[in-house]
Amino acid sequence: MGLEKIMIIDFETTGLSPDEDYPTEVGVLLADGIKPIKTFSSLIKLPEGVKVPEFITNLTGLTTEKVNTEGTDKEVIKEELLDMIDDNTNTLVVAHNANFDLGFLYHHFGIKPKNFMCTRTIEFLTNPQQSTSLEPTYKRYFGEIEQEHRALFDVYMTLDVLDAQMKIHQDMQFFLNKMIITPERNLVYTPDNAKILDFTKVLQK
Repeated sequence: MGLEKIMIIDFETTGLSPDEDYPTEVGVLLADGIKPIKTFSSLIKLPEGVKVPEFITNLTGLTTEKVNTEGTDKEVIKEELLDMIDDNTNTLVVAHNANFDLGFLYHHFGIKPKNFMCTRTIEFLTNPQQSTSLEPTYKRYFGEIEQEHRALFDVYMTLDVLDAQMKIHQDMQFFLNKMIITPERNLVYTPDNAKILDFTKVLQK
């Protein structure tokens, strides 16, 4: 794809809005091509008074006490993330729902990747009649799996999905910096360099 490194990232959070909610866990995998070379995972301490909602605990198993007891301060996390994306120009940041994860990466850590790729966008554009959530997308390529909804686990799932997509689609450059808007899922964050494909009106006809 013309970029030296791929950094796959996933956040677990207290909610869906990057500017109103908070990250509780981050998982990152740095790869040379598709070969993993480094991983980082950590719970993230919450600001005083912020709690993990019950439905998030039921989904991820993370509680306010666990996050704050075992978690790391955001500034320390930021240094780890900057170390993994040391050369932003040559690093492609990948996430399964990139507007969500890049939103938390920017709003809480001030990091704006120059280049990104969204595996959910790729899946929507190439399998538009199928569910594009991470678990059903993974199952189409690899069979049954029970998603844990923990950051590093989801990162490895995303890596596998990206690898499968790269084997099918020869021109991955086409998907660079592209995001989709669909009726069931609005964008919560739009990177400066994003090319937005709006399917809301098309799909509502």
